[in-house]
Amino acid sequence: MPRPLLAQNQQINTGQQIQRIYIGLLGRAAEKGGLQYWAEEINSDKLTLEQLRANIVNTQRDYQETLGKMTRQQEVQVLSQRLFRRDPEAEGLKYWAEGDGKSVNVNQLVLALLAGASPADQKVIDNKIIAATYYTNNIKTYDYETSKLAVKYVDSDSKSVARSKTAVDSNTFDVEQLNVNPQPGEQQVKLIKGTERADKITRQ
Repeated sequence: MPRPLLAQNQQINTGQQIQRIYIGLLGRAAEKGGLQYWAEEINSDKLTLEQLRANIVNTQRDYQETLGKMTRQQEVQVLSQRLFRRDPEAEGLKYWAEGDGKSVNVNQLVLALLAGASPADQKVIDNKIIAATYYTNNIKTYDYETSKLAVKYVDSDSKSVARSKTAVDSNTFDVEQLNVNPQPGEQQVKLIKGTERADKITRQ
């Protein structure tokens, strides 16, 4: 049975908490200006992390075009892949998609999955946060596609973080080099570069 909903982990800083929300709900690293804005709002008590999650669900186009169009089962599967790079266990999928957990809205579901993470899963999300933070702070030109690739293939192995950082430093995201441990159904795309797009900042 999945663990009960727990409070946010207070041992990680605001920026890291924002990054893991972005990783789960949007599948990407945060844009630097957006991250700074949200962190300032939260640290000055003008906004809560719960309000940020609701804002993303209600206003972010890339959320609405992906998770926002999915069935409940698909939501659980995609969140698990984004956060932990694995499919959900059958029991957990049934609980969140069909059982008592199906009434938990998606902006709370991402928190619930993080709260119930196993030590192995926690290592994956910790590494994804490291990779996301590096991308946010060091990428020359922010791009939606590369911001996804910077975290998508990161797993529990520190080498996956190193590969993501190398892609950022070279500004070349070669999926064959990033995805050395392909998961079922993952597409191999040779090189990806894109154009700059910034986060939409909307207060509720």
